[in-house]
Amino acid sequence: MFHLQVISKPLVPWFSYCHPVSSSVNHLLYCLWENILGCLQRSNPAIIFNASLLRVQAPLLQAALDHPHPPISNAAIEFWKATYGKKHLEYPECLLPALAKLSRSAI
Repeated sequence: MFHLQVISKPLVPWFSYCHPVSSSVNHLLYCLWENILGCLQRSNPAIIFNASLLRVQAPLLQAALDHPHPPISNAAIEFWKATYGKKHLEYPECLLPALAKLSRSAI
């Protein structure tokens, strides 16, 4: 879990950056994001996607779910559906606005 915190901390500002960035930067962020999500889902031994892990991932997931570049936000939505979406967990406060927006969009 510590490694995830180390990776997430510098990525949150990149995903949260509101000003338009070049398409090549968005593409690189998307590729990195896809690789991170894939590694998490293919981990051996399997990662248990529970409330403790979600607290660590929440800032990065919040930024990715709300990202204006659709491939990044769509990858986050698919990851959410595959890992946390069907579980009854106590969600971190910072995720509630993004999750409310997604539920209105019928994810």
